[in-house]
Amino acid sequence: MFDSMPSARSQCPCQGSQVKMPTGTTEELVTFKDVAVDFSPEELTYLSAAQRKLYREVMLENYRNLVSLGYQFPKPDIISGLEAEESRAVEEDSSTMICQGE
Repeated sequence: MFDSMPSARSQCPCQGSQVKMPTGTTEELVTFKDVAVDFSPEELTYLSAAQRKLYREVMLENYRNLVSLGYQFPKPDIISGLEAEESRAVEEDSSTMICQGE
């Protein structure tokens, strides 16, 4: 969909890393690139807060699922950034709940 736009995908050091996943009687190779959803920084600015949260959740879930399957590669920068964003969101939610309880 956004193939003509620059993306983090082309810069991912794990792009060539592969893990074999059984599917019936044959095996297919899956890469992080296969399950990553890439948006340019400009495209990310057009996402609503709910869309951004969904993007973060999907990307982190895809990454964590591959790691749980034994997929070993350097953590992509986008994942580190999304994990930091997730931590901030959790802290903000905790602060909001504390303020509402007062």
